[in-house]
Amino acid sequence: MQHYRDEQSQAYDYRGKRGVVLLRVSTEEQERKYGFPSQLRSIREKLIEPRGIRILDEEKYIKRDTYTGMEFREREILTEILEMAKRREFDVLVMDVLDRLGRIGLPREIYRAELLMNGVRILTTKPEEHADDNSSLGEMIRLLHGFKAEQERNDIIRRTQNGKRERVEQDHKLLGTHPAKFGWKFADEGKGSYIRNHDPLKIGETTLLDENGEPWTEVKVRRHMFYLADHGWTIRRISAYLTEQHIPAKLNARWDAHLVRSFLAKREHYLASNQPILAYGYLPILDEKNELYTEQRVARLICEMDEKGISERKIGAYLTEKHIPTGRESFWHPSTVMKMLADEYVIGKAAVYRTRIVRDERGRPVEKKREKGDWIYLPDGVVPPLLVTEDGKPDIEQFERVQKRLKTNKERSSRNHKNPTEYLLRGGIAKCGHCGSSMSTTVSGGSKGCKDSYKPSYRCSAGNLKPSRCSSGQGATIMRHILDPMVWSVAVEIILDPSAVDCAVEARRTADPNAERRQYITSELAKIKARQKRLRDRLEDEDLDDDTYTDIKARLKELADRKRGYEDELNAETNIHEEWKREQEKLRNFHRRCREMREQLNDPEYETDYAFKREAIEFFGITAIVWKTDHNPRIEIMCNPPSIVSNPT
Repeated sequence: MQHYRDEQSQAYDYRGKRGVVLLRVSTEEQERKYGFPSQLRSIREKLIEPRGIRILDEEKYIKRDTYTGMEFREREILTEILEMAKRREFDVLVMDVLDRLGRIGLPREIYRAELLMNGVRILTTKPEEHADDNSSLGEMIRLLHGFKAEQERNDIIRRTQNGKRERVEQDHKLLGTHPAKFGWKFADEGKGSYIRNHDPLKIGETTLLDENGEPWTEVKVRRHMFYLADHGWTIRRISAYLTEQHIPAKLNARWDAHLVRSFLAKREHYLASNQPILAYGYLPILDEKNELYTEQRVARLICEMDEKGISERKIGAYLTEKHIPTGRESFWHPSTVMKMLADEYVIGKAAVYRTRIVRDERGRPVEKKREKGDWIYLPDGVVPPLLVTEDGKPDIEQFERVQKRLKTNKERSSRNHKNPTEYLLRGGIAKCGHCGSSMSTTVSGGSKGCKDSYKPSYRCSAGNLKPSRCSSGQGATIMRHILDPMVWSVAVEIILDPSAVDCAVEARRTADPNAERRQYITSELAKIKARQKRLRDRLEDEDLDDDTYTDIKARLKELADRKRGYEDELNAETNIHEEWKREQEKLRNFHRRCREMREQLNDPEYETDYAFKREAIEFFGITAIVWKTDHNPRIEIMCNPPSIVSNPT
């Protein structure tokens, strides 16, 4: 059995120390195949057992992370571990190799320093990594390992990107890195070109048929979308039609973080609902105990996992693995339809390299659209057109007609409110009590040609789009002049109670998110500058031999590179700090506005502006739940947290 043998760790007794184990793989496929068990076995054999390290609770103190090692700031697990360190919940972080923490040397060293500031050391199964060596030599070795790993990865990326470019520009092939687009399938295993997908669409063994009794295919679906749009159908109407036809929407068969977040946001509704979750909108699904999946059961499971601190992404992965239906397998979102109608692939114009990954001011990777002139178009025939004329040529005229209609519809869309301040509760603050959907704004009543008789109101967006999506049919509807004042009165009640406002504001305050990190980086920069000065002073020595002079110049270059790295990290951390400061300033301003408002509420001529009303309602987490008129109660107004208001309506 190999034991850990570096000078620093030998001087420290780990027996009885509380440990946290970090396991990491880069992809879900690696997680399924081999990742975590082999890592954990190696750590137990080489560190935990011989060192006598205690793992108090394996469910809590063994962390499993599925994330690329090139990212630090977006990894929830690392943030969680650091928070545990600050609470002094453990003494040592163990992993099989230092790369599990991250492959980039400098951010990894900064994270290691933060742990050390909070009394936490790091151990790995490889002595040559010097993971627990706090000397300058240990730091140099770790940075060298990180630089080597980063360079190796950059070389792999460069070779991969060059290969992809060559595949596109010279071989005239699709990248083949993503599933085939809806309407096509790959022509062969090489995934270099498409053919039209005329395979019948099926759910299980059932073939989906259109109104004429003919099988639906992906090609027919895409062509029919253009036919409907060309004949004046709106995007939302087309979306509802595809959903009613139970056409599978590929992305909605999986649980993702967004869907889990939606369940958590509407937990009160789902926990009280015994409605079954129907796959594809009509298929009841039973679990291994032959029990039906209901909204209540799934919501309870999600809430239990959330309370244990499991991330939304991992909750989604678990639900998908268990084949729990989303109920949205055939739900077509309007944005999806819009993108598909705007996609030039349907007329055979196949462009690749349309987006690129860049870093935002906080150092996070984001996808950005390239200028159209930078796109690379593949030759005709690589992607056969789906929209064709009778003679088989791309139907460019129909495509362009649809684009013009989409542009016109967007300009005339009711979403573009001429008076956005007319509705206080727009944007999801009002919910339908029957199905939990957000209520959209509309006008109701009125005589033809008489604008004054139209009455602004809210209505269930799901029931209005498709009655079967709301348990009460078309869902709830309520006049704006009734609901808006009721909701605002609840906000006023809170504002009039200084202690309630203080409590709500204090709950939003957070500590400086990266003070220790900025402190460490600043101190390292000072050390580097001092070393640079000493070396430059030595260069002025006229007695230096050539070898020493060369060594000093090389050392100065190394320090300059490291200094630039720390400065880049400090810039990113400073941006995060400035964003935090702006949020704290907003809290102070909101607290001040509430105090000023209390002083003026007795003035009968005082009228609060719309912007502050919206801010207050959102800040206090106020939501209006509305049912039809025959329901008791018809309106329920809730706050988050509930304790900040004494008697919600």
